[in-house]
Amino acid sequence: MGSTIPTVSIEIFIPVTHLGSLWKFECKQALHKHTKPLNTLKLSKDAWMLLSGSKFLPSHKARHSLILSGDDGQLLVWNVMKGSLYQAISVVFNGPVSAAIWTPISPESPTTSFAFGCADG
Repeated sequence: MGSTIPTVSIEIFIPVTHLGSLWKFECKQALHKHTKPLNTLKLSKDAWMLLSGSKFLPSHKARHSLILSGDDGQLLVWNVMKGSLYQAISVVFNGPVSAAIWTPISPESPTTSFAFGCADG
């Protein structure tokens, strides 16, 4: 029997009803791809895109085969509205993703670029 790699879930909740002074929220999307704990989540200003960065935890079983061992070390770019993965950027050899930010190139396009940092600087 093969082993399965556990995934980290990112749950996106939206307000659906207003109950007096409180909102009731329901899960709109569940995003699954990371296999290690998350260090950062950054939602774009227009709330269409999400950056998620994970830790890299070396496997004691596969020291020479980091990618095949199931270690994460990824920055993922998500389309929140569709609930789909837009792009995966592997940073497995740069250490954990420690910070991420959306940065506008122009006022007309507020989510066209982003920056992130890893443990190696």
